Amino acid sequence: MQNNHIERSSQLFYAQLILIGLAIALLTAAGQGTLPVLTPALILSEISPISFGIWTILFGSVFLGIARLLAPRTREKFLQQILATIGIGLLIDVGYMLFKGIASASFLSQVFFVLVGCLLLAGATYLQTESQQLVFSADVLTNAIEQRSGLHLTNNFHVIDIIGLVSGILLAYFIWQSFHGIGMATFIPPFLVPYFYYLIDQAVMKLEG
Repeated sequence: MQNNHIERSSQLFYAQLILIGLAIALLTAAGQGTLPVLTPALILSEISPISFGIWTILFGSVFLGIARLLAPRTREKFLQQILATIGIGLLIDVGYMLFKGIASASFLSQVFFVLVGCLLLAGATYLQTESQQLVFSADVLTNAIEQRSGLHLTNNFHVIDIIGLVSGILLAYFIWQSFHGIGMATFIPPFLVPYFYYLIDQAVMKLEG
């Protein structure tokens, strides 16, 4: 019984990792920005030889380091989350290369890929609720801030999303050539993902009922 629980937890963890990596890749490949928290990473990738996925790994590692200071966790859990961040970053780069040409071909394809990306993120969020495991570094940091402050910051805009969005806008302001780092994929997911999550939750409840 215990082995089955561990195996299911591992499956849900890796499923989240894959969904998050692909979702961010699709959102970014549409050429309409990316998630608010990753906007600075996207802009930096456009003005440096370092890829978006690698910048995501670097930012994610910093988030996890701060989270560990705010809410100490076991070394094994910390290393697992670091490896998940690396996996997400690599998936982002691979997915971005695969879908870039198709996703940014027209405005309709951009909208389609942003919507699919939001749906995948909602699926990952649902699995996170089911498994009670945090995979995405921004969620880990948000959770640590919640534990430290006693505030509940989930649903719609997370505090980390607001910080990422503001810092991305400021960075884009100073580096005007990269201003297109802010776009549809930056503003839509924080509002659409919770709605898709609700639809997934309702669909699962009906199937199980």
